[in-house]
Amino acid sequence: MAPGHVAYGMRASFGTLHITPEHVIAWERGTHVPDAGELTALAGALWCQPSELMGHPGTLLEHRIARGISAE
Repeated sequence: MAPGHVAYGMRASFGTLHITPEHVIAWERGTHVPDAGELTALAGALWCQPSELMGHPGTLLEHRIARGISAE
């Protein structure tokens, strides 16, 4: 999928209206990192689990996100 398609899917399905193709490109290049909500929306747009997009979780928050558990 092109970055524009990913950004559109995130906006349309998950309400992340601030996400643009430039955000997706920055994530791909590693210059920026999505927050927990953006990561969940990105995984949904790509039809995968957040854990598949993350490296090895190192914090409790990262473990919770990887398992799909609320961050709070």
